[in-house]
Amino acid sequence: EAIQFHWDTDEVAVEQQGVNVHPHLSTVTYLTDEGAPTLVLDRRNSRTPAEVERAYGPLEEAWLSQPRRGKHVVFDGQLLHGTVPQGGETGERITFLVNVWLNHRPSNCRRLPGNLARRPPAGGG
Repeated sequence: EAIQFHWDTDEVAVEQQGVNVHPHLSTVTYLTDEGAPTLVLDRRNSRTPAEVERAYGPLEEAWLSQPRRGKHVVFDGQLLHGTVPQGGETGERITFLVNVWLNHRPSNCRRLPGNLARRPPAGGG
C-alpha cells in the first residue's frame, strides 16, 4: 500500500502560523520483510507553504530502502519521502516511525506520563 509522498512537519504550525517546521531526523524501523520500500528524495520543503514551487525540478539523488525486519533507516527530517509499491508484493508493511525534534516540540504532542514510561513491557520482557 502506498504512503503518499510528504514532508514530516508540525501540521499545526503550518495551519496556524503558515510556517513549515520539520524534525531534525526522520526514522523508519521495519517490523516486517514485506511491503513497499521507502523512497527518500533530495527535495527539501520551503520555509512557508506559499513557496513550495522551490521544491520543483529535477532530482539529483534519491535513496530507496527495501523492507527488512529490524532494519533502521535515518534521514534528514526536511526531505521528501514516501513509499513506492512494487508489482507482486505480498504481505503487510509494518513500520515504527519516529521523528527526532530539536529545539521544538510539535503542537499537540505531550510527554508520556512517568508511570507509563516506567511500566515494564507486556509479557515480562
